Amino acid sequence: MILSRKIIIFMIPIVISVFGCVSAPIYNDPLSSIGSKKVSDFSELKLGVIFSDNTRKAVGYIQEVKSIHDSQKSGILGILADQNIVNEISKDVDANFLTINLNKVLMRTFKEVVVIGNLNDAEKEKLDLAMILDIRVDLGSFSFTKSTVDISGILYNSKKIKIDNVVARGEGTIPFPASHYAFRPAATAAINLFEHNLGSSKKLASEAKRHSEYANARDTDLTPEAFKANSNNPGNQMKLPFSSIPMKTFATGFSFGGDKHLLTNFHVVKAAKKITAVFRNGEKIEAIIVVKDEGNDLAVLELKQLPQLPLINIQIGKSQNVKIGDEVFTIGYPISNILGQKPKYSEGVVSSTSGIRDDPRIFQISVPIQSGNSGGPLFNKRGELVGIVSSSLDADNTYRVLGTMPQNVNFAIKSSALKNVMTSLPNTLVSPTGIVVIPRDTNSLQIFLERVQNNIVLIEANR
Repeated sequence: MILSRKIIIFMIPIVISVFGCVSAPIYNDPLSSIGSKKVSDFSELKLGVIFSDNTRKAVGYIQEVKSIHDSQKSGILGILADQNIVNEISKDVDANFLTINLNKVLMRTFKEVVVIGNLNDAEKEKLDLAMILDIRVDLGSFSFTKSTVDISGILYNSKKIKIDNVVARGEGTIPFPASHYAFRPAATAAINLFEHNLGSSKKLASEAKRHSEYANARDTDLTPEAFKANSNNPGNQMKLPFSSIPMKTFATGFSFGGDKHLLTNFHVVKAAKKITAVFRNGEKIEAIIVVKDEGNDLAVLELKQLPQLPLINIQIGKSQNVKIGDEVFTIGYPISNILGQKPKYSEGVVSSTSGIRDDPRIFQISVPIQSGNSGGPLFNKRGELVGIVSSSLDADNTYRVLGTMPQNVNFAIKSSALKNVMTSLPNTLVSPTGIVVIPRDTNSLQIFLERVQNNIVLIEANR
């Protein structure tokens, strides 16, 4: 899952202020509809679950959206959104709701559930069944009125022969004004239908019957009563470690040169269990957070070792001298899972010297940015750092709320915000400001672009 920060709800308070009497509807949590159900006829079977790539991406996607909205409770975007709406969205969009309740479904359906890497592991672990669990989630990105959750469980027997494919879809209607994504209603419907379809699988029932006959022939005690006693033990309810699904997001970071430190957006690495910087030559170096400024969405990372590539010193420009119409550019790693892991150049102009509601801390820029550009450097034509790419206006959600499609509205944190983290950094981290590093000719700019790419890294954040 590639990380990009999108401002997706700040327009809602504007709508509310215009119409005056419009208020956010109260969101009722449908969790109670997923209740205890009887033990299935498959309670003698041991199941191994294999997470598909789509499942990993879906969980990462849900957590990414949640982290973005959680960050709006305070910090640089905290003034932009109605906090009641932010809280409702944060409660609605939660991957744990999906994974924990799927866990409950599988635990009360089968005797034992474990996570495995592939079908061969099922044979090694002497499991009766293997399931490739494929989950896909759409939080209204392609349809403005509903969110969907699709669950598919492809079942294989111990001989790696496909038995059945149990599928379910759940939909949740997004209210107007959009106070939440209706993810939980969609997940609830999908989980309930998945459990029903799983229990109704005739092919799975046939497999369970064969297993029962084989077990009886071996005089093996696999009684439903024994399973019920086991499944009622709270300590067994979390045997399926959905928390083990790795959630990886991608963004951009950069080095000032001559030091082990990198700069990126804080929302990129927030709550990350492991952070890896991937340099232009493919070298991967682990990093940790050493300084954070949540208010300005900035984080300084420290590499465990110096990279092999030669780095240049990047000068910090004076963002207060930047004017509307000034040409700027960024280099980063947009949509790296599609476009590849080579740095990409993008240019534009400063559209405004203030951000949403005239926030003086950020620029509005016309530089085209995509998912993965977050945390990248924003340079002026002199090669000075004047900002850090941070966010973009979400076109789909703005259209859903206001009926108009914004065109290339993006934002960058001004370099002046760096003063809050500078005092915590070594003196050698940043070169003096105000130094012209690029003479005004095209060849020198091309040389700078070629050299500075060594400083710009792909950030992999594992949650």
